[in-house]
Amino acid sequence: MIPRKIHYIWFGGEKPNSLNTAIRTWKKHASNYSIIEWNEKNLPYFNNSFYREALKKKIMRLHLITQD
Repeated sequence: MIPRKIHYIWFGGEKPNSLNTAIRTWKKHASNYSIIEWNEKNLPYFNNSFYREALKKKIMRLHLITQD
């Protein structure tokens, strides 16, 4: 069985309204799923500089391939 979990990553301060709206939508339409936020405090290896740089590059690649 596929686990009923929604994972998302948020780094930084306050979440934007668009993310808060998405979270409310997940809770409404997927109420039987657990929603897990990964952040600076609970993401394994976040304090590792190699890992942080690799993550930044991955995020940049994803951003670039989604642009028109």
